[in-house]
Amino acid sequence: QSSLKTGDFRSSDFDGGLRRFWVSVHRAINLSSFTFLVCFISSLDQSNQQLILGLDIGTSSVRAALFDRTGKLIPKTLVKNDRELKRTNDGGSEIDADKAVSQLIFTIDEVLKAADKVRGQITHVASSCFWHSLVGVDDKGKPTSKVLSWADNRSSEQVAELRKRFDETAVHDRTGARFHSSF
Repeated sequence: QSSLKTGDFRSSDFDGGLRRFWVSVHRAINLSSFTFLVCFISSLDQSNQQLILGLDIGTSSVRAALFDRTGKLIPKTLVKNDRELKRTNDGGSEIDADKAVSQLIFTIDEVLKAADKVRGQITHVASSCFWHSLVGVDDKGKPTSKVLSWADNRSSEQVAELRKRFDETAVHDRTGARFHSSF
């Protein structure tokens, strides 16, 4: 078992550069256009092949796979676990936060099982996540609500009222956000 530490990103860490890596990740797991949140973790022991764990945490599935340092998919490591948004009669679109975390952990475990014969260490993690979502948390980081997804439209009436009372274009120019029921 290796010890991991947070490390600094260096473009020399990837043969062919970061752009080529992301193109490979995008093609391999067929990602939609997400804003990528990238977290890099460097191992203390660099003697084995450096591997990248790619995570796609979406509203309809969680996908994960291993890639080599050039962005090439490690065969048989792509795992996809489907999920559904819970739709409520009042226009809600939710995901249980604790179940979402458990599903992510399960998916990562499945990738690691599939890669049991792969020689190397995960030295980097790259993730993308669904966007425009909200979850309440307490002072210890524990969820106090469901994850309210971008598709939740329970506040549609409030959005209509905002459009009556304010110039949406002026608000957009000032904030960069249009009126939308998800926020």
